[in-house]
Amino acid sequence: MQCEPCRTGHSEMCENLGNNLDRPGGFAQYYTVLPRQIARNVIYHIPDGISYDRASLGEPLSSVYACQENINVGFPRKTCKTTWC
Repeated sequence: MQCEPCRTGHSEMCENLGNNLDRPGGFAQYYTVLPRQIARNVIYHIPDGISYDRASLGEPLSSVYACQENINVGFPRKTCKTTWC
């Protein structure tokens, strides 16, 4: 992690990856994985037994988690019990 975006948890904006504007993005039918991506260990392998549908939720859920962590969202320390009559 050499650049500022990587050090601050924004590896998607890495200054060392080069120009990716000319390459197809995540909505492309096929995506070429570059040797530098493999070397940086930024490719996540889908474990055996996990469907593509379930695996596809990993990125959006991790984005929500990271955003909540960045703004310090958490559960309240006190809990309330509600009884419905």
